[in-house]
Amino acid sequence: MRLARIIGLTVAVVAALAVLTGAAAWLGARSGWARRAAGDYLSEMIGLPVTVGTMAAGFWPSPALTAGDVTVAQPAGFGPAALVEADEIVISLPWRSLWRREPVLHAVAIDGATLRPAIAADGRDNWSAVIAKLSELGGEGPSAWSVASIGLERGTVEFADAQSDTRWRLSGIGLTASAAAPAAWFPADLRLAGEYGRNIAHFGVAGEVRLDVDEGRYEGRELRLRGWAGGEPMPMAGIEMQGTVGQCAYDEASGLVTLERGNVTVAGVTADFSLAPAGSLQGFAVKTASFAPRVPARVLGRPLPETQDPAALGSLQVEAAGRLEPERVVIDEFSGQLDETGFGGSLAWPTAGGTLRVRLQADRLDLDRYLEPGNDAAAASPQATIEATVAELSTLDLDAEIRIAEAQAAGAKIRGLRIAIEP
Repeated sequence: MRLARIIGLTVAVVAALAVLTGAAAWLGARSGWARRAAGDYLSEMIGLPVTVGTMAAGFWPSPALTAGDVTVAQPAGFGPAALVEADEIVISLPWRSLWRREPVLHAVAIDGATLRPAIAADGRDNWSAVIAKLSELGGEGPSAWSVASIGLERGTVEFADAQSDTRWRLSGIGLTASAAAPAAWFPADLRLAGEYGRNIAHFGVAGEVRLDVDEGRYEGRELRLRGWAGGEPMPMAGIEMQGTVGQCAYDEASGLVTLERGNVTVAGVTADFSLAPAGSLQGFAVKTASFAPRVPARVLGRPLPETQDPAALGSLQVEAAGRLEPERVVIDEFSGQLDETGFGGSLAWPTAGGTLRVRLQADRLDLDRYLEPGNDAAAASPQATIEATVAELSTLDLDAEIRIAEAQAAGAKIRGLRIAIEP
């Protein structure tokens, strides 16, 4: 469901709403005939059965239409639940939009809307035909719609993919925007909640956006981010997030995102981040401030093990750059500081599960500090210390090669230590 194809339909939809409002005003919106006529009109427009439960029209100071219990039926084979439901839709527009059929609205307010996109087991989806039908109404020439005020409350998206057996739900969606028009900057505030498995998240973003439908480019600037996540394995209080983005843009032709001056703080970690094309792939970069790794590990419900030196694992700073490849995340180069140890390397992480491949070099590392407290056998000799370290790493699904310029084990210094971990 490409972003441009959805937003690009705004021209056709806004024009249709203007015509519908005018028709309702003339025909008597409260009559059953008018409601059936409105449903038939919208059914013809989108190619699926539409019903309108209630409808009322106003005329002062400008035409307005209120429609309630609006439903759009699913295509055949996608179950009984409606594709789209809305408790109430309120539209107001200037008189000239009726006489000239201009796609200009004073306000659109939607309450209690639910959208159910779905993919069947045979790969069919329930939205492409609707989009294709609406695209025919878009007309030629540049987009020219405008809406002075947009409001959405209690929105919900329920997605189901029978091919991958994937389900997720976004609820509590709210949106406010003003002076919305194509290829123009306007303020917007989006907020939503998500459910996936046993996890819940709330997210919000506010700032200015620009939708250039004709060029397939969608931008944001001076964005303020806020969020919260909870559920297992996180603690009852959950995790809060806040951040900012200076500038971002999505290019439909390439499918890539550019993002500048991103900053986020979550679970006690503050990081700067950016996104940029890496050829035909999505590139990224991140740099954290120094933080205590035990804090986010504990917040995420995965506490780090106790160490011989209680001060070990007390400070971490990481900088990384990489790209998103099909089915894996590749970090070409990372570097950082763990306690007194400087390190760097590369890694590849399969996103669908599999072995993490790591290549790491460290300048110096005191292995004694990171041993399990009271493990006298591991501290008995350099060989025992190294073997205990390898055994601990071997419990992870790793393909790793670790080179340490100078390591300390059982009080002895070892230069040029190489540790190999095979999955």
